[in-house]
Amino acid sequence: MPIPRIATVSVAALAALTLAACQGGASPDPTSSEPASGPTLRLLVDGTPTEVDALQMQVDAWSETSRSDVRIVLASDLEQQLAESFANANPPDVFALPTTSLERYEGYLEPYGRFADAGDLAPSLLDVVADGGELQCVPRSADATTLAISHAAWADAGLTDADVPTTWEQLETVAAQLTTDDAAGLAIDPDAEHLGVLLAQAGGALVDESGAVADSPENAAALDLAVRMHDLGTLAWPDDLGASSAATAFASGDAAMAYVDLGELLAAEAAAPAPSTAPDPSASDEAAPSDEPTTSDEPGTESTDPSASGDPSASPSASTDADADALLDDVRLVPLPAGPVDGAAFVSSSCWAIPSDTRTGDEARDLIDFLTQAGQQVELADATATVPVTTTAGATFAEQHPERAAAVAAVASGVDMASALGPAEATASLDDALATLAAAEPGEADVASLLADLQARLEQQLG
Repeated sequence: MPIPRIATVSVAALAALTLAACQGGASPDPTSSEPASGPTLRLLVDGTPTEVDALQMQVDAWSETSRSDVRIVLASDLEQQLAESFANANPPDVFALPTTSLERYEGYLEPYGRFADAGDLAPSLLDVVADGGELQCVPRSADATTLAISHAAWADAGLTDADVPTTWEQLETVAAQLTTDDAAGLAIDPDAEHLGVLLAQAGGALVDESGAVADSPENAAALDLAVRMHDLGTLAWPDDLGASSAATAFASGDAAMAYVDLGELLAAEAAAPAPSTAPDPSASDEAAPSDEPTTSDEPGTESTDPSASGDPSASPSASTDADADALLDDVRLVPLPAGPVDGAAFVSSSCWAIPSDTRTGDEARDLIDFLTQAGQQVELADATATVPVTTTAGATFAEQHPERAAAVAAVASGVDMASALGPAEATASLDDALATLAAAEPGEADVASLLADLQARLEQQLG
């Protein structure tokens, strides 16, 4: 369904702001010391050194057959450094791009053209990257929100498989049964990505073809559910629990259930102290892996490119594939309970993109084709705590990791947040409104007033 576009900041404007805030200019791109018959491609990505190591192995395998080198540039701030590279007229040959930024880079990307596995892509991902039937970029990885349940809390409450909530009404009941003096029954981040999914499940939106529709009865019903549960003490915001996120609250045992994405859950579980041990302030950094993205000076990632970064003190990601499976030993992931209209989750994703007017387009497409083969997708998902982007690779991944199958299913059946609610500027306004909602004391949240204010704000943005 087409929706009016709220004015967006172009990449040129973003780049100008970025350059104004940064000192120094671009340095020449160094020439590769490795001889090759084809060009050397610069590949800009974000993530952890562990993730980049996995990617390095894949591009090395491609280089062996293509006879073209790939130099991976690990970004500490992908959006900023990508904008800077375009402003310097020196964009990378291939780069990872959050699909939420596609509209910002409209006109700056080389359309990908024909992609053999396009029909195998998760529908929500294809909807985002296809413009008039032409791919603007190729999905790289995906994630989606599921309901995480603590096995221990579930057993302590005397609940069984028959009690797994599949509707909002059942969610309310189960959250009440799981609530104790020590833990909330349910934790949700008060943002568009997590709490905002209730609006879509109720049939609501922020913007549609008629304009702003934030103050709809459907949106009110969704937020009334959250407020009612919060007032009863069965739903807690992360701040209520002294946690930075719902995933962190769940991993620490302060919530029996939580709305979480796979990646954030695994990061939180890896960072949480063991249940039987108290945190040791004198423990070394290696004993408490960080859930923050890190940078690396590892061979293959170091660069003097202005968009490169490295931190020799940074530690690698905590989650190897085997570790990630172990982290979910006491966790059950299930689909989100359905609202009055549906139970679809919001899918987040990134894609492989190519700059417009590139001289290395053929090589870049060949590299992307290789990286999106089913086997490569599964390897990437293992390394990055994400989900493959095609149904074929997703089925293989779910078979290998049944404890993560709910996340695979959520990506396959999920929806794009912007398609469901409205463009990025509208969901950013929703973020602000939900933060206000979460700041209200129990019994004081005014959903009608909040949605009326949001409606007025969106109408002003739409002009």
